[in-house]
Amino acid sequence: MNLQDLLLPSYAQMLEALLGQLEKAKAGAEKDAAAIEDLMSARLAPDMFPLSSQLHFVCLQAEEAKARLLGDAIASVEPPQSFEDAKALISNTIERLRAAAATAQDVDETRAIELVLSAEMTFDLDLAEYVRSWSIPQFYFHLITAYAIMRRHGVDLGKADYVPHMFAYLRKE
Repeated sequence: MNLQDLLLPSYAQMLEALLGQLEKAKAGAEKDAAAIEDLMSARLAPDMFPLSSQLHFVCLQAEEAKARLLGDAIASVEPPQSFEDAKALISNTIERLRAAAATAQDVDETRAIELVLSAEMTFDLDLAEYVRSWSIPQFYFHLITAYAIMRRHGVDLGKADYVPHMFAYLRKE
């Protein structure tokens, strides 16, 4: 399996699950419109980013990985200002991932990647190292943190909401 066949569909699939989780959050808060916007500012801990930022970062990680795989410039990803903005951001990210997956060519897994986090912190990796050591951990960290924030703040989520795509493989006897 090559990197683009692993990453692009997997990220799109998990972002679809995240959309489903957000829909459950919205359904649970439908009697209180302010509750869903309050959820966007909820955090797991005081020193962690709020849900809105987690949603932004998970999409940013997906966009960055797509760009690095394809050798494109990394697109700017604007942080969502509302619940509806967040859903649109995730939906648009899914569309771009799927479009890229449909046209992606083989990539050189040894291609050099310069990952600049700050003026003091730069990592020189090859593409395979970037995917394994940065992209996958960062994407799933922000994805599961968003899930945990929603769960902690009363959204009725379970494992089936995290991996709903698995039910397509469920044997019906």
